[in-house]
Amino acid sequence: MLFTQASGPGSFAPKTAVVGVPFPVQVAELALPGGNCGLSLCPPGVEQLTLVSASCEGATCTTRTDGTLQGGPAFLVTPTTAGPTTVHVTVRRPSGATMEDTLPMTFLDTGTIGVRDHAYKMLVGRVAHASLVGTELTWKVTLEGPDGKDCAATTDAFAMHVDGDAFGPTGALESEAGVQHLRAQHAGVSHVRFSVGAATRTVALTAVDPADVTAIELHALTSSPNTPLDSLDVEAEDGVAPDADMAPAVHVSYEDSHWVVLLRMRDGTTAVGGADKFAVAPSAIATLSAPAGSATLALTPHRNGTGTLAATVGTATISLPLTIATK
Repeated sequence: MLFTQASGPGSFAPKTAVVGVPFPVQVAELALPGGNCGLSLCPPGVEQLTLVSASCEGATCTTRTDGTLQGGPAFLVTPTTAGPTTVHVTVRRPSGATMEDTLPMTFLDTGTIGVRDHAYKMLVGRVAHASLVGTELTWKVTLEGPDGKDCAATTDAFAMHVDGDAFGPTGALESEAGVQHLRAQHAGVSHVRFSVGAATRTVALTAVDPADVTAIELHALTSSPNTPLDSLDVEAEDGVAPDADMAPAVHVSYEDSHWVVLLRMRDGTTAVGGADKFAVAPSAIATLSAPAGSATLALTPHRNGTGTLAATVGTATISLPLTIATK
């Protein structure tokens, strides 16, 4: 049994694609003679498949082979005509036997670019457009259809251009395709423009100087930054949600706790960043995790007790009473 699927940045088996934007398709076997691999792709090297041909009904696409992915043959499809279609693929086993499979797809005239807050994911108290100098932003960039679902596309179909030197790419490696990293480098404004095919999107970002920070706040995340939940669009909301009150004190049980660090500026605006400035005292009761440039803070408790959670950013300071009760 063949398993044929399209893919896009961070997308599993999307069913739509955009005219003119190439996307990868992989073919693999779910079951091989002598064993059933269940719902997973069978291990490579058992019987290597070779791509014979791939085409779309009604000549609505062009195709070319594109090596292998996870041990199975892969090819690139570039839609040429909008509308529903079926991708037909033929592969050959080493024995010479051929197998065929189909992949229903819908090709769209246009799509929109989604830029999602990859690092925070469903946080409360998020700030869309401003961060402290030195803070790194991590975004998932996707191509979306009118229903909001991700479209199939190759990662290299996406381009990012930054106007202004307030922000710049970090060059960080990321195992998840379609993730973009930007770091606030100098106080000022940059316009970040994403494009794929005919779709474009520009996001304005402000990098703030630590000297302009007047107050520091902690706001709880609704989930860990690493949980596989849908993340928020970077322009979906600004400022702090009404129910995201600043923590006047921190109470931690046996589980890790996560916060986003919110900074208030002289002009009344807000920004994120400065999580790496926090420290816990006494240090024996808990461990803080906040890489340099992070806007999110995680605390892992070690033992029951009380202490403080404090930070200084510029001339602003915060000191919160900390209580740990693991039992």
